[in-house]
Amino acid sequence: MSEFTEEQIAVFQAFDRFDFSTVDFQNGLLNLYDVALDEMNSQKGDGSIEPYEKDISSGHKDRLSMQAKSYRFCEATGEIFNIEEYEEWKASQPGSSKTQTKIIEEPAKLEEIKEEEKAEGQGYSSNYQNIVEKIIKGEEIPGIMKIPDTIAEGQSSASKVGTRLKPWELTKAKETEEETKKSEEVEGLEDEEDLEAKLNQI
Repeated sequence: MSEFTEEQIAVFQAFDRFDFSTVDFQNGLLNLYDVALDEMNSQKGDGSIEPYEKDISSGHKDRLSMQAKSYRFCEATGEIFNIEEYEEWKASQPGSSKTQTKIIEEPAKLEEIKEEEKAEGQGYSSNYQNIVEKIIKGEEIPGIMKIPDTIAEGQSSASKVGTRLKPWELTKAKETEEETKKSEEVEGLEDEEDLEAKLNQI
């Protein structure tokens, strides 16, 4: 069994006290479950004989919820949090089976939040959309992700594709090309006539 420092224990206790009951977090959690379910069903393919799942397993929800909570906690506090170390510490606490942090909220509460979202027509925050994508892809989030709102000056690339002409512009361009070609042919004939006249004078 690992020995934990006072600093680690303080972080674990802060995690236990952290408020994960906010509507924003619960909405993000529901979205995470939905995305995970879609991802699981999409892997079966159209020709699969296996029936599509209507929900993910409770164990899968536990893992996703714990990951989402750790990301939210680290983002809000700036602390470094290790899930495996936390679970090891938690299991070593007296009465851990009774005092263990509740990972999944009551289904009724989640459904209530989901119905409220549908009624109000609100979407999930872009912050939790990013977290969802990171969790589903198994990517790490070392800190708060910051994306610039605008492209820095001088970084935008100029388009290499020419402007597409409209049908009537194409017709006009073709007529101009034909007129130019005829004009060049006439000039060529005049040059030949001048040359022939000069030769006759010799």
